[in-house]
Amino acid sequence: MKIIVYNYEKQFALSRKEIETIQNVLPKEYFIPILEFHLTTRSPGQERFEYDYKTKIAYFEYKVEQKSTETTNDAIEHLLIGLKRIKEKDTFGYLIKETEKSRYDEFIQEWKPKCLNELNKLKNWR
Repeated sequence: MKIIVYNYEKQFALSRKEIETIQNVLPKEYFIPILEFHLTTRSPGQERFEYDYKTKIAYFEYKVEQKSTETTNDAIEHLLIGLKRIKEKDTFGYLIKETEKSRYDEFIQEWKPKCLNELNKLKNWR
């Protein structure tokens, strides 16, 4: 999977290296459908994570003034929901309701701590 980072004066909630780390944590099946992963300032849909099944391009829009624990946690949740939606062959391009997001809680509870653990290792290694 190729990761493309759009040039922007602010930083993103998750960096290229952090996306790569999360990719190594999750089972391969979640990233296999993605040919290109765009860290962008504008996604083509309404969610922070959007996916185009035809081009196999994922768009992740989450720019921040300053990174924090809260933005990292939220970004990981959006990423996990997006990846799970691809696996479920969900339709993209619309804003999912908060009540719909609860169906991803179990997946988030399983994988978010593992992702955060690896990101903390990455952070401490630097």
